[in-house]
Amino acid sequence: MLIIKKIRDEKFLILLWVLIPALIISISSYGFFIGDVMGGVLLSFLPAAFITVISVAAALFAKKSVFKLARYVWLTVNLTALLVATLSANRPIADAVEGAETLLAYAMLILSFPFGLLVPYVIMINFFVLKNSSGIASLCGMWFGFFMVGYIQWFLLFPLIINKIRPR
Repeated sequence: MLIIKKIRDEKFLILLWVLIPALIISISSYGFFIGDVMGGVLLSFLPAAFITVISVAAALFAKKSVFKLARYVWLTVNLTALLVATLSANRPIADAVEGAETLLAYAMLILSFPFGLLVPYVIMINFFVLKNSSGIASLCGMWFGFFMVGYIQWFLLFPLIINKIRPR
């Protein structure tokens, strides 16, 4: 009950939301020191995605205005991850696309957890049946699959379930 009280105070969620860009900046600066800024930025989305999902799950029990803000944070992290992965895939180094796809897949898996666990199976079937190669188009297609599953579960299905079981 103490956790839910803190969520209602909204300070807990604000702290999490401030932590997201702080993580991205700090891990990206590590990439700067090792000579791979874009790799550091891309890597920073793994903990950022984790914190985003925790904040969205917590916001399910907060006021509607707080939950709406959590949706904007989730959307921003998703779109920024796609932008960074796309820019990273265009780097003139070997395996840039594969590295960007891998890190984006992990970040999106976290952002769309738990139903996002089904998306890799659809991607795998698509790859073997249609013989799609990797590239920016497959990167965007993979992102879109995870994005839709995550959005439907976090902002349509879970609120519906919680409103049904919540005492009136």
